[in-house]
Amino acid sequence: MALSSRSNRWRAGLGVLCVTTALTAGATTVRASTPLPSLTAASSEAPQSIGEVAGVTYDERDGGYSASLGNGTSLWLFGDSQIVSGAPAFSLKRFVTGSTAAIGPTQPGSTLHRLRDVVIGHGLGTASTVPNHFLSNPTSLPLPAGQSGVCTNSGQHFPVRWPTGTVSLGSAQRLLVTYVDACVFSATSYSVQGSGIAVFNANTFTFGIPPTDIVPPATGPRVAPRYFWSSPVREPNGVLDVFATANDSPGGTSLYVAQLLPTGKNLIDPSHYRPIASLPSGGGSFPIGTFSIGLYPSSTGPVFRAVESVDHSGTVMVWTATHATGPWTPLGQATLPGCSLAALFCWTEEGHPELSSPTTVEVTYYRPGDPSLGLGHLAAATITLTPPTS
Repeated sequence: MALSSRSNRWRAGLGVLCVTTALTAGATTVRASTPLPSLTAASSEAPQSIGEVAGVTYDERDGGYSASLGNGTSLWLFGDSQIVSGAPAFSLKRFVTGSTAAIGPTQPGSTLHRLRDVVIGHGLGTASTVPNHFLSNPTSLPLPAGQSGVCTNSGQHFPVRWPTGTVSLGSAQRLLVTYVDACVFSATSYSVQGSGIAVFNANTFTFGIPPTDIVPPATGPRVAPRYFWSSPVREPNGVLDVFATANDSPGGTSLYVAQLLPTGKNLIDPSHYRPIASLPSGGGSFPIGTFSIGLYPSSTGPVFRAVESVDHSGTVMVWTATHATGPWTPLGQATLPGCSLAALFCWTEEGHPELSSPTTVEVTYYRPGDPSLGLGHLAAATITLTPPTS
């Protein structure tokens, strides 16, 4: 049963932005003539809150970024979240714009992700806790170029901070969160105005560094997408990598990385976020798509892997690299279950290194239009890398 609220109609398109960077509407992806290996993607246990397990709520939210807390649990970040009462009578409990967060057992092999929602300043909620904002939404976000004024909850638009990734900063309980600032006008109309970072402490449930814009929203020309940082990765030597993509190559996408030591004031110093091209093997550009990047286990040690969303039907490619700056080599292509039957299309395809193995990549994705409910939900799949690769 689909909800008829305006919130639900807006929700249908908002998740498109809660990915590494916006996927160009209607874009087609051109592949090389050499066929890529076909990888198997099998459905696995989807993330659920303890409220959902208890039948109290149904959580329709996208995003699904995660990072290990080092104790068999992970922090999960979501985008816009529509929380409805559980079956059989569905009714809207809360629509949270921007972001929500939860913590739960997400080690490899877990059969159910019993997530408990984060209550900022307090701790973890119970099955009856209705999620609230994780990142505070911007309060002085200027309207995009050509419009005067501030993006507010006016009924014509509203401001959001959409998370784009998270990673532990040495101490497992101290996590970096990347995000973008956006003004939303409708399900298919929004403007990303800037990006920034926050540092969350999972012991105190507070922010050591509150949301801080690295690329402040501009009142003039739109900020270049190559500065919309996402997919933070912390390398074994302590270097922090953040990635961005931009459709600034003819027929393709440029992948950029910035590298810095996350100490002192470096995290909030824009001068440390200098885009460096990170190219596919053979040079050139990537086909048009979006990327989720992380440091994954392999038989030879940690390696970079990227999950690329290449179309609206759940087709993803898996890439690998030994360095953040590339070169990147494609490992194969898979089709995520259920996307061809979705009412709209799947989005926010996110890889999860802590749930993966040297021969598998765990992916979550938002799948709209659950046939039994008329409501979408995060789904999960395990992609098997065949043949096994480092």
